[in-house]
Amino acid sequence: MVTRHVDSSVGAKRSVVFVVSGTRGDVQPCVVAACELRRQGMSVRIAAPTEYRAMIESAAVPFAALPENPSAFLAAHRTIFDGAFSPDALRNSVRYLRLTSLWTTRMLDAAATACADAHVVVGGLASLWAADVADACGARVLWMLLQPLTPTRAFAASIWPWRAPRAMSYRFINAALGSSLRGMVNRWRRSRGLPPLGRTFGALARIHAQEHAVMNAFSASMVPAPDDWPVTAHPLGVCLSEDVPALDAALHAWLGSGRDVMYIGAGAGSSAPMMRALPWLHEALLRHRMRAVVNLPRVPDAFRERMFAVRDVPHAALFPLMRCVVHHGGAGTTAEAARAGVPSVVAPVFADQHFWAGCAHAVGAAARPLSGRAGRSEWLECVDAALHDARLRRGAHDCAVRMRDEHGARRVVDRVMAA
Repeated sequence: MVTRHVDSSVGAKRSVVFVVSGTRGDVQPCVVAACELRRQGMSVRIAAPTEYRAMIESAAVPFAALPENPSAFLAAHRTIFDGAFSPDALRNSVRYLRLTSLWTTRMLDAAATACADAHVVVGGLASLWAADVADACGARVLWMLLQPLTPTRAFAASIWPWRAPRAMSYRFINAALGSSLRGMVNRWRRSRGLPPLGRTFGALARIHAQEHAVMNAFSASMVPAPDDWPVTAHPLGVCLSEDVPALDAALHAWLGSGRDVMYIGAGAGSSAPMMRALPWLHEALLRHRMRAVVNLPRVPDAFRERMFAVRDVPHAALFPLMRCVVHHGGAGTTAEAARAGVPSVVAPVFADQHFWAGCAHAVGAAARPLSGRAGRSEWLECVDAALHDARLRRGAHDCAVRMRDEHGARRVVDRVMAA
């Protein structure tokens, strides 16, 4: 590994760079942690795809652009990575692997420029190559993981979409995440004077190779630490902002003072089940004399009397005002609904969404997860439960109480500053 002198004298300002790819849910926790680090006097930058520039810069965090975002392809196409085995899914998977090989070289070059002065590089699941950038810059690498990837006998890997023995899931993920890009990454490493990665060094093994390198930024109220995890892997809590922004004036006026409103929304690439179910959800609104704030690609004009369309609404401000939250099971959305103490209805689509849907149901904060084949009666049954089942309301409240004192962002920042 290339090394350089790090000034440890009193007053030296250490530099932290978050290298993050993926969805908005991957980027938002990094923005929260970066803001807290800046309050502690650290020099911070976030290197991310260009579509997140406005969100990052609006938080007064310096931004560096990554030229590609492979996760956008996964969000827009069904692949074997979300459990689909159709001919189209197989073709999309092959195309994704080919494109990613081209994209990753450009992302590595851009990230290396952004991290040139970094003392600490923070990567995530969608930016596993952050370790190579850290090697090239002589920096320490930390992993801020929004889902559990530490092997355990307690449950299968969180991004594993199929039914299979738990141990097999970790072996597969370890091999698949590392082998798909190893050749391209090794060519880049050689161009920077770095030794190549070995064939037996999988992605999960690399993440957990250094003690204290993994920061599990999710809630112990959702995922209690299994007995076979090391202490360093115990959950730190979710990186959610403790500053609650104001709602848009038009939305605030529409909400009024009533508690007759639910939220219906899905993240990038996860809206198909919700769009299919929208007529049934409208039926539920009529049945229960409810209204809905809707964050979906489109809302039919016929539904707008009871549905208020929004984009990028702050969950921290909105969810506590809702009777229930209907969503896709993204890590951030699931955590915000749990923190608000509001029952969820979850329709997961890919990656770790199935895991979080199961966790929310297991702790009593959500109705049973809805599969992609769920029909009208199943959707209406789950919405009825979220609105009226006292056990779900109690479970959601209890989960919120447990999350209240976690202060995940502060604990993540403490780990970064100690690196």
